[in-house]
Amino acid sequence: MAISAGETLSLNNLAGATNYTQNSNVSMNTIIGGSAGPGDEISLSSFGIDTVGQIDGGFTYQVEGTSEDIELLFTGKGGNFNLIEEQIGNFTWAVTPIFRGNSFKSGYIEIQANGNEKSKRRLAVAGLTPQGMSSQTVLTGSMEHTISVTFNDGFNDHASGHGVARTLTVHAVDSYDGNASALCLLPDTPITLQNGTTKLAEDIIEGDVLKGWHLNGLDTGSEDSWESWTQDTLGGNYQDVTVQDVVFSFAQKFYTFNGELTTTWEHPLFVSASEDGKYKFKEAGTITTNDKLIKSISGSLSVVNIDSIDLSTETQEIISLNVENADTYISNGYISHNKGGASHTDFAGPGDPTNVAYVGGVLSWNAPTPNANTGGITAYDIQVDNNSNFSSPTLSFTEFSTTSISLTSQLSAGTYYARVRAIESGLKSNYVTIGGNNTSFTI
Repeated sequence: MAISAGETLSLNNLAGATNYTQNSNVSMNTIIGGSAGPGDEISLSSFGIDTVGQIDGGFTYQVEGTSEDIELLFTGKGGNFNLIEEQIGNFTWAVTPIFRGNSFKSGYIEIQANGNEKSKRRLAVAGLTPQGMSSQTVLTGSMEHTISVTFNDGFNDHASGHGVARTLTVHAVDSYDGNASALCLLPDTPITLQNGTTKLAEDIIEGDVLKGWHLNGLDTGSEDSWESWTQDTLGGNYQDVTVQDVVFSFAQKFYTFNGELTTTWEHPLFVSASEDGKYKFKEAGTITTNDKLIKSISGSLSVVNIDSIDLSTETQEIISLNVENADTYISNGYISHNKGGASHTDFAGPGDPTNVAYVGGVLSWNAPTPNANTGGITAYDIQVDNNSNFSSPTLSFTEFSTTSISLTSQLSAGTYYARVRAIESGLKSNYVTIGGNNTSFTI
């Protein structure tokens, strides 16, 4: 713990920080609960910290009806700092704007208790109005909230950040699809199908049959049984599972393991746990490099080291899968639990673009009719290739916003093919080629 010249630590202030009455001759032994024995030395600095850090955990976009754990971090914590950290009076938590009546525009995030350490809290987002999350089919929007916490114990006033508010911005997301789960993968994650081939998560649809792993003793009738389930040996066998739901959402914080698998904090992965040697599921955010991941390699499961865990913070689209009956599937080789809670009202995706044509240097098409229960067609993907099978596109546009694009200035002389697909509520239509029959055009 860093103490600058001229600064002192006060036993009287420590009494106040640990919820004892100041100026009452409280002893150090009393503060630590009378556990000190003859010859024990207890230093004031053991209650100290160097720095009050930032708020860690949670998601920038938090879906209604869910909760996320957050924590105010400290550096240089002394061995007895926990006695200060468990005092609610040392922390001032707040959220703005607060709940102000029964309207969606007010938003609603509540800060709840989470364990003995008052530096740890839980953010809970209520079901937002005007539509309840179980029946809603239209995305209304999101409401921005600022979470703040100030640590001021009167003892660690030497620490950087003492008495200074730390903030976190969280958007309460109105869930148009009934999604009650924040566990997700990135759209380009390969998912293993029944026949052993892979398909990107963004292309998975309801009814697809995937390869899962049946785990002995894991109760598949309860979506939360993975939290307490363990086994001493790897055990189990491959089992076909069927995709029940595919849910699209957004998140900002991701963990990448061994440069191969990227997930959100809550995503449960099958591991060999370092703390007890048991095989179990752990949420990605709690996994360390001391644990080992379970990976499907050449038709059997293997225990692999975790060489790296990289954290990234950028807003990206994410996808959550719900499968039955084994409740597990294989994402880029790793065994994942679907955890449950991912459900939505059926929307098969947008219709296909029509009248795709190339005239006068411009590729154009007509938008499909939007679904009445979504926000409409949001964008298009476009590919142009000199091969009719589009194996190596010369031009590729994602999330293109209009229904026409000039190509003459972007292509050299030659013969080309083009195709377009629509995007609506995160789902994509089939690609449609020029004329519907892959007619070529010439520059």
